[in-house]
Amino acid sequence: MCRRHYRQKNRSKWSDGNPETRRARERAKTHRRRAVGRYGDVTPAIERELRVKARRCPLCAVRMTDQPYLPASKELDHIVPLGVGGTHTIGNVRIICRACNLKRPKDGGDYAGPVTLFALEVA
Repeated sequence: MCRRHYRQKNRSKWSDGNPETRRARERAKTHRRRAVGRYGDVTPAIERELRVKARRCPLCAVRMTDQPYLPASKELDHIVPLGVGGTHTIGNVRIICRACNLKRPKDGGDYAGPVTLFALEVA
């Protein structure tokens, strides 16, 4: 059996050859892995509730949509990013549009508002 046919036969049923689906799964897996290792109280039910309540982006005031991968789609944002010591808590999480989430710096240096004690990792 040649290499191409072997790959087609043994390809995972979840990837379906679609690179967008594969990238989305990898992002979700990485996010879960990073959030699990830290103190966090944001459950999937709380996240769904936040997404339902969010209508406009708090940064740019654009009306947000539930369809994924659009500039105005709803995304979970950590005010103090996990990579610089932020936590996965309610005080550190908000829903913003995808365009604003992609524009934010990775160190969270653009946030000038109050940071709660629970937003920072206590370690």
